[in-house]
Amino acid sequence: KQTIYISSFHWSSLLHSKHQVFSFKDCAQGLAADVYFLVDSSWSMGKENFEHVRHFLYSVIKALHEAGGQKFKFALVQYNSRPETEFQLNSYPTTQGVLAHIKAMTYRGGGTLTGLGLDFLIRTHLNSASGSRAGEGVAQMVVVLTDGRSQDDVSEPAKVLHLAGVEVFTVGVQDAVDWELREMASKPHDTHIFSVDSFLTLRDIIQDLVVGLCGTGNEMGPVSLHIYVYLCKICAIFCILKRGSTFLIQYTCQEMTSQDSADLVLLIDGSENVGAANFPYVRDLALRIIERLDVGRDTIRVALALYNDSPDIKFYLNSFDSKTSVLQAVKGLAYSGGTESNLGAALEEVAESLLSQTTGGRAEEGVPQMLVVISAGQSTDDTGAGDRSLKRAGVITFGVGIGDSAPADLEAVATDPSFVLSAPEFRTVANMGDQLLPYINGEGTECSQSSENVSIKPFERLTLG
Repeated sequence: KQTIYISSFHWSSLLHSKHQVFSFKDCAQGLAADVYFLVDSSWSMGKENFEHVRHFLYSVIKALHEAGGQKFKFALVQYNSRPETEFQLNSYPTTQGVLAHIKAMTYRGGGTLTGLGLDFLIRTHLNSASGSRAGEGVAQMVVVLTDGRSQDDVSEPAKVLHLAGVEVFTVGVQDAVDWELREMASKPHDTHIFSVDSFLTLRDIIQDLVVGLCGTGNEMGPVSLHIYVYLCKICAIFCILKRGSTFLIQYTCQEMTSQDSADLVLLIDGSENVGAANFPYVRDLALRIIERLDVGRDTIRVALALYNDSPDIKFYLNSFDSKTSVLQAVKGLAYSGGTESNLGAALEEVAESLLSQTTGGRAEEGVPQMLVVISAGQSTDDTGAGDRSLKRAGVITFGVGIGDSAPADLEAVATDPSFVLSAPEFRTVANMGDQLLPYINGEGTECSQSSENVSIKPFERLTLG
């Protein structure tokens, strides 16, 4: 058997980690795995205990890496009242970068919305754009660490993960509720649930958790997992493909009522890529999208910006209370021109301003946030920073590309490359409102509400001929 030594390190006097010895061969000889950590950082934990959590995460990841090498990839989300990505599976090329990030990670504080954290993890991380290798048959594992009862429901997002074949481990500390840990964890529970009385004793379960992760990876066969995020009545539907079988879970999706809500931003290329003659076609697309939605202050809020050399915000999420006012503002849009098409700067503006709470964003209330980018050419600046900010915030991004050069940039910033529609010319772009609405409303697919095998046609790029 291979012997792995984890040396103690000193972040503060609170951490008294002894040299711990792990002896196992499963990781060294086993299958690859993507491991997602969902970590509670609510007020009940406190800054002092968070140091023990960081030490625990560092030790687990280091052990897995030293045993399995590059076969393991890691992602981490902190959650409280609002989840936030620390890093994705593809954020760092080496595990040393992951460990350095954990060492510098700060405590956040807030409420304990574990269900929202799981939902965020599903929507934001379990896709190829964020580095998931599920489509290659790589095992998917989630480790949830919490110190108390969730203030929201965890059963529905946990069910999504279980049906998708994701192995869920739960680590409960102090006041964590046993039945809730069991509801989230995969079976058998005796190998997927870990409970300790204090944060200091987290170090005592490191070996068992690491061995459990390695052993589970060996037991799992190739899993073909793709989680396609539809927006059904502006709520999330997850169509989950598991080991060749197809499942559909209608998750947090209800019939459209006055309580259903979403924040939608339309980001439109206003540069010379479009041109004055073609701008009315693009404007008509925006109108067609909005006309089909239940727009209102308590339902779907809409914001819009044009971009060229710099972003030009036309109205915010809280600028108008009615669909009529929003449509009137869109009808009044004029072509702005500009030699550059700086989509990167525009994405940063969306993340920093258009979806913020001060301008009407409701992410703090758990309202889904969406972005539709309409582009007619390649970006003239780097889109990386804005794209990362939006993905960290869990914004669901769609793209509409006009011509041959736009789709490549849009596929990079979309939540999934399949969320990009393309039209060969401007005359056909207005009709794409009808093509885009099935993505937003969850219509036009072969999915039907069921937790059993159903027939589903996965997303394909839609092209208007």
